[in-house]
Amino acid sequence: MKQLLLSALLMSILIISISAPAAYATKVITEDYILIEEGEIIDDDLIMIGENLNIRGHVKGDVIAFSSTIIIEGEIDGDIIIIGQDINLKGKIKDDIFALGQYVNIDGPNPDNGIILGESITIHEDTEFKRDVRFAGELINIHGTIGRDVDISGVIVTITGDIGGNATIKSESLTIQESSAIDGNLNYTGPQEANIVNMDSIKGDIIYTEKTEIRKTYIESIKSSMWSILSLILIGLLMILIMPGFVNKTEKTIRTKTLTSLLFGFTGLIMIPIVSLLIIFTIIGIPLSLIMFALYIIGLYVSTIFVGIALGQKILNRSKTEKKSVLLSLIIGIVMLKIIFILPYVGGLAKFISLVLGFGALMIAKYEILIENKNKKRR
Repeated sequence: MKQLLLSALLMSILIISISAPAAYATKVITEDYILIEEGEIIDDDLIMIGENLNIRGHVKGDVIAFSSTIIIEGEIDGDIIIIGQDINLKGKIKDDIFALGQYVNIDGPNPDNGIILGESITIHEDTEFKRDVRFAGELINIHGTIGRDVDISGVIVTITGDIGGNATIKSESLTIQESSAIDGNLNYTGPQEANIVNMDSIKGDIIYTEKTEIRKTYIESIKSSMWSILSLILIGLLMILIMPGFVNKTEKTIRTKTLTSLLFGFTGLIMIPIVSLLIIFTIIGIPLSLIMFALYIIGLYVSTIFVGIALGQKILNRSKTEKKSVLLSLIIGIVMLKIIFILPYVGGLAKFISLVLGFGALMIAKYEILIENKNKKRR
């Protein structure tokens, strides 16, 4: 019940953040090489898109970064959401970390929670997460401290640090060194039993489940998420180029008629398939029913794109409708939604609400455009 209430609260905050007017600005930097110098202070949230990014100064808000190489050596007061090939976090990060990269090294930060995905992940001994962390990768080495629970999916996992709560691990090879300490239960899954050097270092129960194909479980999941992001961005780009007016109207509907969009989306989600099935039994029903089903599936798929643009516009704090602004909003919003979707507990609910919200706004926008065109013809 507590998890359900938390999920509802988080999703309510997400919906309000999309529909409510902006209260502060966001600094956006798009350059090949971006450097926030030591001593430089940024009072707002910071969004960076480039080839090489380096933060040595102090950012008082959240940081969103997309780059090949990302180095954070300064101080971040808010969350960081970063996607890159080579990620190195060495500074002070006070809130949560959401990172997706090929190589992820975290050495020194003291964040709250974390979701870390990458081919190679190393948490150095000076790093201490205060609460819960979720890891997914091929080679995972945890030398630091996890304050509460940890969830790990990997191929080769080595733990030498301390875990304050329970550890849930899926791996092909698991080693828990003598220097490690797990205050809660160890529940692990894999093709072979773990190499636990000191059994007394685990205070709770040890539960082992034998299972193969662990590698496929997380690698395919990560690849699927990446391809999904690229596909949605590509389709969204085509929609922005081909029908910019409809995209802008649907995105605006999400922000200005949020609750109405949710109501219409939920109703349409249930009623359209029922109506389509009933039409099959009429004389001309089969072709029309197939068309309705096709449009229904397409509408559900692209609904996330509209919600992503609305969320991206909110993050960027822009009211302009130029293609560059909408495209940037699309990229940032889709990535943000995909990160939310993989969060434990709230992820599934977020997917459903995003689908319903976008689908409802799409139907409302299409109806309003049809009415506007009809009125124009009468004049």
